[in-house]
Amino acid sequence: MSHNPPYIPRPAVLWRSFSFWTWLLFAFLGINAIPDILIQFWFNQSLGFRTIFWTNLTMQLGLFVGYGSLLALAVYAPVRTHAHSQTLRTAGRHIALWFGIVGGWVLSGFYQQFLLALNGVPFERVDPVFGIDVGFYVYRLPAWHLCLTGVEAAAMLGIGACLIARCDQLASARVSAPRGLDIRRTIGSFAVPYVNGLVCVLGTVWALQIYLSRYGLLLKDNEPSGVRTGAEYLDVVGLFSTLNGIYVLCGVTVGLTLVVVSALSRLHAGYTEDGRDSPREAGTMPAAEPSALQLSLKRRAYVGAALLGVQLFFFLAVIIRDYVFVQPNEPYVEQEYIGRHIEATLDAYRLGDVEVHEWILPDDPVTQQELLASQTAQNAPVVAPWVSYLEEPPDIQHLDRIAVSDSTMVFGPVLQIYQQRQKLRPYYDFLSVDG
Repeated sequence: MSHNPPYIPRPAVLWRSFSFWTWLLFAFLGINAIPDILIQFWFNQSLGFRTIFWTNLTMQLGLFVGYGSLLALAVYAPVRTHAHSQTLRTAGRHIALWFGIVGGWVLSGFYQQFLLALNGVPFERVDPVFGIDVGFYVYRLPAWHLCLTGVEAAAMLGIGACLIARCDQLASARVSAPRGLDIRRTIGSFAVPYVNGLVCVLGTVWALQIYLSRYGLLLKDNEPSGVRTGAEYLDVVGLFSTLNGIYVLCGVTVGLTLVVVSALSRLHAGYTEDGRDSPREAGTMPAAEPSALQLSLKRRAYVGAALLGVQLFFFLAVIIRDYVFVQPNEPYVEQEYIGRHIEATLDAYRLGDVEVHEWILPDDPVTQQELLASQTAQNAPVVAPWVSYLEEPPDIQHLDRIAVSDSTMVFGPVLQIYQQRQKLRPYYDFLSVDG
């Protein structure tokens, strides 16, 4: 009687069970979402806002289908093109759909930002730095950030899927490398056009994100220079400014992206010339011809180093300018930008129309009888503008007071009164009250 030794099942056997339970989980989550949709529909219908429900649902479905399809395509396209294993090709279809469903569901949760971007109206007021209507920052800028983040995630997933599929293709072709194979051929074997294209997309997205970061200067914390919130002198004035530094970094990012994509394309071209995806015996692959390839890569490396040098030079120039010129002349050079912060604060709290009247003491003081006869004085609550507490533990003669009030506060609750009333306006608070 013979017994078969234990062994690890083939991936295809494990995959069937895993995919079944995963699809069952997605089905459960989908069915679980139906009651929430129906309740939201009935609620909007009862308020007479049925069109709002359909507008929201249409935008959610559009984001779900659109971005889900983009993610699924980014993951499955390289698997279909490069994967050799039938198990990986089958799994690629399921995994691509799973990524598409999850990604579409996540982005559909931000439907309100996209609705605002499509239907936002101008504020008829521009910012003091870029001269752009404030409505752009409220409505469209958040949607742009979401779009760039979504494309960035799709490009990264596509690169990862392509590397896995390419690895399977090379393993299936049994491409063997000679001893001492340098890293250039290894990178070249994976630098297929799909990867290079997505690297280009990724670099472009990063450059756009850096460019959009310039709008963060409007909300920058510059408290050390006297500008509590907003751009300071160094941010927007002069050649070596923070704003121009952002532009330089954006250009350097684009240049480095082109250098990397060009180098990857050159490595892949060198690999396909002498290391084709065909079965080979170990040690039979032609030796590398370093002269032309190394010279080409060195040129690209010099260009990349020059771009990094430009960025480092500009970064140091901004710092030196800040220490040598700007800080010694503060707050004189910051007056305009401090004024911008004050104007924006007054405008935000709608305090621009406040009239200031100087109170001049009358020549003849008001008598006690006139003061007591005034209806205003009679209706004015007199609250002690201070707060005092008993020591802990309190003296024995104060135990009755604590038993009645359940507090060690003696008198003067004006601070608590103000804080309680201002809970309806959480954007400011009373820290203390001084009589």
